[in-house]
Amino acid sequence: MKKQLHQISRIVLLGVFVLMGATGWTQNTCSDQLRLAQRKYDSGLLDDIPSIIEPCLERGFTKEEKANAYKLLIQSYLFSDLHDQADNVMLRFLREFPEYRIAPNDHTEFVNLHRTYRTTPIMKIEASIGVSLTLPWVLEYYGPENLSVPNVSYASSSGITLEGNYIDQLTGDFDISLGLSFSFLRIGYSNDVYDYTSTSAVFRQSYIGAPLAVRYNKKMLGVNMFAKGGVEPVFMLSSTIGFTRDVLAAQDPISGDENVLGQQRWFDVRPIVSVGADFSIGGAQLFVTAGFRFGTINPTQKSLRYSNDDLYQKYYFIPDDYLTHQAFISFSYVFSVYSPKKIF
Repeated sequence: MKKQLHQISRIVLLGVFVLMGATGWTQNTCSDQLRLAQRKYDSGLLDDIPSIIEPCLERGFTKEEKANAYKLLIQSYLFSDLHDQADNVMLRFLREFPEYRIAPNDHTEFVNLHRTYRTTPIMKIEASIGVSLTLPWVLEYYGPENLSVPNVSYASSSGITLEGNYIDQLTGDFDISLGLSFSFLRIGYSNDVYDYTSTSAVFRQSYIGAPLAVRYNKKMLGVNMFAKGGVEPVFMLSSTIGFTRDVLAAQDPISGDENVLGQQRWFDVRPIVSVGADFSIGGAQLFVTAGFRFGTINPTQKSLRYSNDDLYQKYYFIPDDYLTHQAFISFSYVFSVYSPKKIF
């Protein structure tokens, strides 16, 4: 039994070494073939180049070698006045290397042919995640206490945003985007209602939105910068308030979560302004964006302000009129979709 296991192990090891050797031989051979094709090109023996390069294009080249092999093959066809073959290889090249950008050492003939193809993305898909800081702006206070000297304070709290966008070129340096978003916001609240009691709370709201924006792109100091402006209609999905009312004469505070969605306006329109930068990572781009969203519609329905007796009886709370602004920073990954095509 041990002898059989030993033989099997030797066979497996031999197979591994043979496979590694074959892989190394293929790699070395294709690398050698590329060097041979370059020597043939330099010597003007252009007819030999396709048969040298083509067998290795399926597999055998590294990524860099493959791009150079395509370019050498295209160049050899162009110098041989075989323009149809050059077009066919250029299309194959652009499908495998859609984000290729002209290099300073590229031949003029290759550059001219490259320019006859659509090489820009036909669309971009953006997926982003961000954090926000709510900036509540009170329009008018309401409550049982003396409102001439309100004891209410609101505090900024963190939230999250998720967003997906379709991006397309509008014209020149301008892009347009349309997407779908989800946001979860929090707002801190405290009120020293009377000398013997105080109320604290956390507002929690979630929204779904449809952001529409225009982005202006500009390269500055070697960095791809952009400025973005737009509008985001949002629809409220949920609205709850977590209360805690401390009573000096009582040992335990009064606390609970209240659903106040029925007393809210479910719609808001939020203008957006932001700036950012984008960085290329592999076949995609990373956007880093910072900006502001501005609330324009008071979420409190005035006609229903006093409709929930529990809010007043348990927590001495009556909803104020306010707007919800946000500062945010987000990180986006943008996938480019290409479809190379001869355009002239």
